[in-house]
Amino acid sequence: MLFSLIAFLGLIAGLLYLATGARPLKWWRPDTLVAHDLRTLPYMLSYPFEAPDSRQNIIFDSASAAASSPSSTTPAPATQNSAGAAAAAAGGVATPPNTPPSASRAGSHAQLVSTPSSASIGTELPGIRAASLDKLVQRLTHHSISDANFAANFLMTYRAFSTPAELLEKLIHRYHVPLTPSSGRGAATYDKDFVHPIQVRVCNVVKLWVKTGYRDFVNNPTLIARLKYFVALMRRTGHEALADAVIKSFDKQAAKFAADEAAAARLAAGQVVSPASGPSSPASSQPGTPRPGTPVAGLPASAPSTPAHGSLATAVAASPAAPTSATSSPAILKTPVSRAMNAHIPSRSPSKEEIIASPIPMMPPSDLVADITSFLNKKQGSATDRMSRYTAMLCSDSLDALEIARQITLVDYELFRAVEPVECLEQAWSKKDKLTRAPNVLAFIKRFNDLSLLVVSCIVLTPDIKARALVLRKFMLIAQALRELQNFNSLVSIVAAMNSSPIHRLRKTMELVPEKVRQQFKAIEDLVGASSNYKQYRTRLHNLDPPCIPYIGVYLSDLTFIEDGNSSKVEGLTNFDKYRRVASVVREIMQYQDTRYNLVAIPAVIKLFSPDVSDELGINEDKAYENSLLCEPRAAS
Repeated sequence: MLFSLIAFLGLIAGLLYLATGARPLKWWRPDTLVAHDLRTLPYMLSYPFEAPDSRQNIIFDSASAAASSPSSTTPAPATQNSAGAAAAAAGGVATPPNTPPSASRAGSHAQLVSTPSSASIGTELPGIRAASLDKLVQRLTHHSISDANFAANFLMTYRAFSTPAELLEKLIHRYHVPLTPSSGRGAATYDKDFVHPIQVRVCNVVKLWVKTGYRDFVNNPTLIARLKYFVALMRRTGHEALADAVIKSFDKQAAKFAADEAAAARLAAGQVVSPASGPSSPASSQPGTPRPGTPVAGLPASAPSTPAHGSLATAVAASPAAPTSATSSPAILKTPVSRAMNAHIPSRSPSKEEIIASPIPMMPPSDLVADITSFLNKKQGSATDRMSRYTAMLCSDSLDALEIARQITLVDYELFRAVEPVECLEQAWSKKDKLTRAPNVLAFIKRFNDLSLLVVSCIVLTPDIKARALVLRKFMLIAQALRELQNFNSLVSIVAAMNSSPIHRLRKTMELVPEKVRQQFKAIEDLVGASSNYKQYRTRLHNLDPPCIPYIGVYLSDLTFIEDGNSSKVEGLTNFDKYRRVASVVREIMQYQDTRYNLVAIPAVIKLFSPDVSDELGINEDKAYENSLLCEPRAAS
C-alpha cells in the first residue's frame, strides 16, 4: 500500500514537471505553500484556458478575423481591433427586424457586442463569434482587459450552454494559474502581469455573479459549499479584500431575497404592502388578492428571516488570513441604479432625498368596499346577475379609473419583477417543461390573458346598450391611466380586448362612447400598435423614465426571432454571437425591474381583477362572439 502511494506521488510529480514547462514548482513560496495542496492537484495537471487559439476552440468575428488574442501564459501585447462597430453585424446573426436603437441615456441597452467599448478597460481584443467554454472563461477573466459588457452578457446567458456548478468549477480552475511561466520571464513580473490580474478578475466575476445571479445559489447547498471553499481560498492567497466583497455581496443578496420572498408571501396572504406605506399603513392591512401564477419552482412559499444556508461570512470567518498582496485590487464591477422619478422610489434602500411621497389614494367609499367584499365572498345568483353586479361596481363614479389602474399596476409589477433571466433563454416559456423552467413568465402571460378575457366578457355580457357603452368607456379610461403609469403590459391587454372580433364589431355601442374618449383611445392604439415591429412603442419605451412595466410580448417575439434564426453551435463551439443578442434583450427586460412603483394598495379593488374573478366571469372566444351577436345582430343582407 505504501509502495503504491509513493509510486502515485512520483507519477504526479512527473506530470507536474512536464505540465509546467519542465521547470520545478516553487512549493516553498509562502503565497503558494498553503493554497496548492493535494486538493489543487487536478487543477495544476492541466490548464486549458491558455491553449493556443485555433479553429477548434475559438472563432473570431469576421470583421476581426485577422486579429488574434494573446494565448500564451506569458503576457503579450494584444492586437488593436479597429472594427468594433462592424463586429455586431458579423457572423450572420439574426436580430429582430426594424428594432430602433435604444436611447443613449443611462439605463438603456442597445445591442451589445464583446468588441471594444467604453466598458472595456485595458488592451482591446477581437470580438468572439463562437468559442469553447474554456475560451469564454479566458476572455471573461483575461489578464489584460476587463470588459463589463462581456461579463454581463456571459452571466446573463451562460445557463443556455453550461450549468452553475460547471461555471464555478471553471472559475476555481482558472484561479489556479500555473506557478511558473513557460518562458524565461522572471517570477516577479509574471506574478504582477499575469497571475495577480487573472485571480483578481476571477474574484470580480464571482462577486458580480453573486450580485446578479443569486438565485443560482438558492436551494443549491453543493454550489454554496464550493463558493465557501473558493472564498476561503481567496483569503489564503492574499485577496482578503475581494473575499470580503464577495461575502458582503452574497449576504446582501440573501437578505434581499428573503425580503422579496416575504413580500410575495404577504401578497399571497392578502397583505399587500406598498414600499412607502410599510406594514403599519391602514390601506395595507386590508385583505388583498392571491398572487396570480405559479411560484418559482423549488423555492419556499415564504422566506425565513435569515437564509437557510446561513451567512457566507460565518462560514469563512475561521479561515486563516494570508499576507495582503502588495498589488492593489482594481475596483469591482458596478451596475447603474435607476433614479427615482415623480411619485416613485427605487427598489434599493433610497436616501432621504430620493423618497417622494406616494400619491394620495382615491379610496372607494365604505359601502362600495362592502359591496365588493360581499360579491367576492358570497357567490350567489345567476351568471347574468353576477356580471351585472360586477359591471355596476366597476362603472361606479366612486371608483376612479386611475385608482383601478394603480391597483392593476401594483400586482403587475410584482409579477414582472419575479421574472428571472434564465426563464428567457431557449424559449423556455414554450417548452414541454415550461411550468418548471419559466413559471414567472407564464404567470405574467396569464395575467395578460386574464385581464383581456375579463374586458371582453364584461362588455359582451352586458345586454343593455347604454350600460354596455358605460363599461366600454370605463375600460378606455383605465387604458389612459395605464398609459400614464407606463404599465404597457396591461395597456396592450385592454387594447387587444377592444380589437378582438366580439368587441370590434359593436359599432352601435361604440358610437355611444364620447368622441373625446374614443379619440384618446385611438392614440393609445397607435402607440402600442404592431406597425413596423412596434416602432412607436419601442421609441416611447426607450425614452421614458422608470418605473414602467413593458409589454412582455414584444420581448418574447424578439427572443424567438433570435433563437429560431441562429444555431446554438458553430462548428461545435458555443455561438456566443447569438447569446450576446439574447443578452441584450434580456438585460433590457431586467433593467425595468429595478424601480418600484410607490403606490398605496387598496386590496378590495385589487380583488376585482384577481384570477378568481376572471375564472368565474370570463367566457371563451366562441361564446363571447355568440353574445356579441346577441348584443348587435348582423344587419340583414
